Amino acid sequence: VGAVGTPSISFAGALNTGLYWIGADSFGLATGGALRMSVNTGSISTTVPYLAPDASAAAPAFSFGTDAGNGMYLNTTDTLGWATNGVLRLSLSTTGLTSTLPIRAPAGSAALPSLVFASDATKGFYDLASNEIGIGIAGVQKGKIRTVAAIGRMEIDEVRALNGQDFFFIRS
Repeated sequence: VGAVGTPSISFAGALNTGLYWIGADSFGLATGGALRMSVNTGSISTTVPYLAPDASAAAPAFSFGTDAGNGMYLNTTDTLGWATNGVLRLSLSTTGLTSTLPIRAPAGSAALPSLVFASDATKGFYDLASNEIGIGIAGVQKGKIRTVAAIGRMEIDEVRALNGQDFFFIRS
């Protein structure tokens, strides 16, 4: 049975390091007389950090038994990589988030734009209508970007009456 300080399975040179029975369907791994990992029928938990290998997109350090080509790994120094089908799809570093795939945001609204700024989540962009992107500020549509198919151009519509001032519009 053993205990954390005197594990049942230990080593001659380190009697306080080894495996012991914690309780029903549960065992512990101790080093230096302290619990470092416990295993039971529902989970594995540790009291020390798990240091995974750097790995690769083809074989991520954190992957799945039935699909080992999908998961997370250390892509390069200070950069996490997420792979699907063994190919890097998303990376997160200290300077940015990079995706090799289109980012699909919800449609959003003027009150809850899909693409917002960290400094102010009440202003941003959202899917207004077919071929139109809305610009919302403080929960109100303040502008839109749209294509005008008949003349093959993009325009940013003018929006009027914000504190009595007109907004400008751009047509190209």
